[in-house]
Amino acid sequence: MTIHNPMNRSVIQLFWVIGLLGLLILPVKGMAQRGRLPLDTVAINFVEQGKYFLEIGNPELALDAFKAAYNRPTHQLSSTALYFWGLSSFNLDNMSEAELVFRQFMDLFPDSKYAEDSRYHLSRSLLDSWQDTAAFMAFEDLMMLKDSASTVLLRKDAKDALDHYIYFDAEDERLEYIIERLPLNEQLFLLDALAYRLYQNNDFVELRQMYDFYKENHNYFSPFIERMFTDEKIVRYVDPGVFKIAVIIPGKLNESWLDSSKLPRSKILPIEYYEGLAMGMKDYIRVDSNKVYVEVLDSRRDSLTTELILNRLESLRPDLIVGDIYNAQSRIIGTWAEYNLIPQLVPLSPSRSLAQSKSQVFIAHPSAREHGQSMALYAHGYLNLKNVAVFRDGTNSTEQLAYAFTENFKTLGGTVLDIKVPSKYDKTASKKIIKEVRKLKKAGVKGVYIPIQGNQESAGLVLSQMKALDYKMKVMGGPHWWNRYNTVDRELKNSYELICSTSYFVNERNPEYQNFFRNYLKNYDFPPGQYSVQGYDIGHYLMEMVEKFPHGKGDNLADFMRAYPPFYGLHFKIDFRGQQVNQSVNLLQFNETGTECLNCKEKLGIEPLFRAESILDIRD
Repeated sequence: MTIHNPMNRSVIQLFWVIGLLGLLILPVKGMAQRGRLPLDTVAINFVEQGKYFLEIGNPELALDAFKAAYNRPTHQLSSTALYFWGLSSFNLDNMSEAELVFRQFMDLFPDSKYAEDSRYHLSRSLLDSWQDTAAFMAFEDLMMLKDSASTVLLRKDAKDALDHYIYFDAEDERLEYIIERLPLNEQLFLLDALAYRLYQNNDFVELRQMYDFYKENHNYFSPFIERMFTDEKIVRYVDPGVFKIAVIIPGKLNESWLDSSKLPRSKILPIEYYEGLAMGMKDYIRVDSNKVYVEVLDSRRDSLTTELILNRLESLRPDLIVGDIYNAQSRIIGTWAEYNLIPQLVPLSPSRSLAQSKSQVFIAHPSAREHGQSMALYAHGYLNLKNVAVFRDGTNSTEQLAYAFTENFKTLGGTVLDIKVPSKYDKTASKKIIKEVRKLKKAGVKGVYIPIQGNQESAGLVLSQMKALDYKMKVMGGPHWWNRYNTVDRELKNSYELICSTSYFVNERNPEYQNFFRNYLKNYDFPPGQYSVQGYDIGHYLMEMVEKFPHGKGDNLADFMRAYPPFYGLHFKIDFRGQQVNQSVNLLQFNETGTECLNCKEKLGIEPLFRAESILDIRD
């Protein structure tokens, strides 16, 4: 098996096929009230830090920086800090906070150049509201932005958001509620999506009735719907001689940046990912039978460039798409992949919603649901716990973990004491936590699950208060406990033998990893980063799967991926178990000698202990 198009940092410009120069993910716009407010150098540093963290995909740290900038005395960048505060919350899927921040921004800075962007993100955050009226108003706002936003990019983003919502995300009842309240010209915008949903459910009678009504009464004609009534069926045959893979990476590269040592870190990360991917492919090659053609496309993380990529994909007709590795463009590409029956593997995002209502999109990283369910299964089946407490703080990421754990634990026959603490740590929260911890012993709780993600002070106080009261019970933490929660000292974690979940870990004593490290350093003159290791596993997985896929027989590659047996890589497992999202989660436990992987020792056949401080920062 040979690979076309290997990556080399000295000829980067040859492989980033599509890219628009001068575009950034976050447009830098004018400062509110320029010249009339004081210049705050500290705030400027906070804002620049926040933008950097957003660019490298770390909205948690970005949020802290923008909050710090906004909470200073009013300055020239106050409006900028508040807008990006809302954007960071939005990127963290904390829609309740995003809604509050964007509403405040629109009240305080209605004339800001960020006003339209705030309106767009506010509408996005309200689309999934439990209130039909709020969702309808958000839908109407996006419809207006789609037609009249001041920039082409924002009009495109509004349309993309609407398309994804009406094709995949919105419940049928919600769409019916919306369409009943829309004027006719706006109803027509939804018809293709409604028809697609009926087509997917094989409701051809209702589909025909709906289409005939609009065609006869309103002269509506849709080539898209007409195709649904043809007898032709789309069947993809894979050429046994060539397997084409499109790799889509948000490089945002400029052709003048040929020396990667001078590249910003945000540009290096996707390059490292591709380098690992290419190494994983080449290292797996067994026989020179199948040729693998890899084309790398740079999405630059903007919708206009993604539109160009879709045109390229139309002509390339790849057998498989890898990426984009960030959410926004992954959704757009996923819609195209779904319609054309081409599997798309999203390597780094843990967002389960990307695969919702799709049969072709696969998420390599386990989602929050898989983390919570895996921990519940281990708590009940291996720790033999029957009565546990779950601490949650109302934030979106924490609630997803807590809900998944609770529902699965109850299904297994256990009982859960649900404890909600304030999302913001202050004196009131401290008193609340201490009060709730005192209840645990009386309630007969034998274990606690603390999936709190963004508030290490609250999470740490639960643990330290239990220690102060000498409570002997099993403690389970959220996905980031071992690495990000530095205020919870190592000794405290060790004393409870804290158990955490992760999709990522590297055993640096593993001979396979050491060999990978040496080869990477030899090929690229740089030590591998976290993205390099993850790319390596994805590349190895793809080659293994491609070699075993029955080419040329009309078999469905997506079905083959769903049924493929577990893959064990250097840092994580891939096992879809018939689904679209990786179901494999590693469980780690602190102890005096290191951090032990509880559920991968036998399969990996390696020494499970490694240094906690060697674990890289991850984006579970």
